[in-house]
Amino acid sequence: WETEEHHHAELINSFSHAFADDVKAATGTTLANHVGPFELLGTGLDLPQLKQATETFTRIRQRDLVYPQFEMPPIGDIIRVGYVSADMNAHAVGLLVRDLFRHHDRARFEVYAYYLRTEEHQDAISREIASGCDHFKCVGGRDYQAIARTINEDGIHILADLSGYTSSACPQVFDLRPAPVQCHLLGYPGTLGSLAIDYYLTTRTYTPPAIASHFTECMAYLPEVNIAARHFGYERP
Repeated sequence: WETEEHHHAELINSFSHAFADDVKAATGTTLANHVGPFELLGTGLDLPQLKQATETFTRIRQRDLVYPQFEMPPIGDIIRVGYVSADMNAHAVGLLVRDLFRHHDRARFEVYAYYLRTEEHQDAISREIASGCDHFKCVGGRDYQAIARTINEDGIHILADLSGYTSSACPQVFDLRPAPVQCHLLGYPGTLGSLAIDYYLTTRTYTPPAIASHFTECMAYLPEVNIAARHFGYERP
């Protein structure tokens, strides 16, 4: 541990130079092609470096995507809100959001959930979440284009990502922009580095205005808390 500080500084310097090279070359053959933003959160990169690295990672990912021409849904009396996540189960995110869906004002909103897993991966929390939605769809096993097409055909007005760059996420769905307004919240504590994500739903405590410039998203500040959730009260089987 005596040399830990020195080695950590060398690591950060290596990351910084590798991503600088990726930005110049935009080839995706070096670090950004092998290390994702989620892994970088714990390395000690500063916020400008994290933003640059995430934007580089995103550009490389988006480079070879096939972009369909989606028609945007008309706005009526009811706003259709879609939530996308691989964690609508006995996961920290699932436990936190299980009451979120049932508390939407049904006079104004219709709620869709897109679970990035197959039906056999549902558990008690999945079923609780499904019971609070107007539509709950298991879309695991489909490619990103098929998922985006389903979302667009459902006429979603606001699409919310709950996974970011965590395990089993599918950011390519959002890259195709199947909905006119897209945001992320809760599941990932940093910028997604993508112009396809318009807003980050957060609080001034969780994401102070002083660091907002290190996000590509606009801050959509909630008035008090990031998520309203009851205590877990759940025992894993």
